Amino acid sequence: MADSPATPACAHCGVPLAKYDVDRDTCSNCRSPKGKVADLDIAICASGGDPKRIRDWPAIRHLLRKMFGEDRSENELWERCTDWLRAEGGFEPNNYLQLPLTYLRWLLENGVIPPDKLPANERLAALDAVRRELENWKRFNSPSETGSIDKGNLDKRHLHATIVDLQPFYGGDLPKPALGIWRTFLNLDLIDPKAEKNIVEQRLKQFERFLEWVKGEIQTSSDPSAAEGNACTPGGQLGSDETRSRPKRRGRKKANGETVKQEAKLAADWVSARDAGTYKSDFAKEAGMTQKSFDTLLDRVAKRKSRSDN
Repeated sequence: MADSPATPACAHCGVPLAKYDVDRDTCSNCRSPKGKVADLDIAICASGGDPKRIRDWPAIRHLLRKMFGEDRSENELWERCTDWLRAEGGFEPNNYLQLPLTYLRWLLENGVIPPDKLPANERLAALDAVRRELENWKRFNSPSETGSIDKGNLDKRHLHATIVDLQPFYGGDLPKPALGIWRTFLNLDLIDPKAEKNIVEQRLKQFERFLEWVKGEIQTSSDPSAAEGNACTPGGQLGSDETRSRPKRRGRKKANGETVKQEAKLAADWVSARDAGTYKSDFAKEAGMTQKSFDTLLDRVAKRKSRSDN
């Protein structure tokens, strides 16, 4: 008997298309504006729309007022935001409308930084945070022998937060096919405790695929000497058996004298730039850092100064 034709997949996330989507390039999830900049654009610009229905709007509006002034209306703020996305980020409407709202918040806080310009150690840390939350979720949400899952344990808030932190390192959303695997895994929320065991197992396979993708990204994000010939262990440590057996020193490696001087100078330059009206996100971008990593640097400098004064 001839093999049945393969089911077409979504061009964006890789999920197999439903029967009613086979004549389209993308699935209904990818076409939906929910959780994307498009949803906020509709809420602000459409007749009768109300941006207050968008959960992220208060935080985004606060950031826009910091950038463009307190005395502007919501429509004016949004117009300047879209102009900024096009001018600074090079986004066209068909690009920025598809961005997750969580990524828009990150852009407004940190500036437009290409993924390949973000610190490699921060990317690795974000991936490892996702790995830890995935393994925690698996530990507490494995199905019983009957294949059922207690829906009360399906708390993915921490896991969602780590995915949000990972988005900037891939330009706003997870890459294909990881995005499709992730969305399929989220369908676990829809599982009825009485669902057939094979349905649960199929969806849990998607979870395992996503975990393997994360581990693979950790390998490729690590330095070659750490990743060469070694898989990610269940504990998340990379390297040879010998290096894994030695206890790892906790915390950040102590900075040398030159680094201390450079960081102190950067902090002093920031004080001058701030007094001149420069936004912290712009200053951090010019220094080749995210605002989060720059805040951490300022905290280190302040602590060193406090120790030297005592």
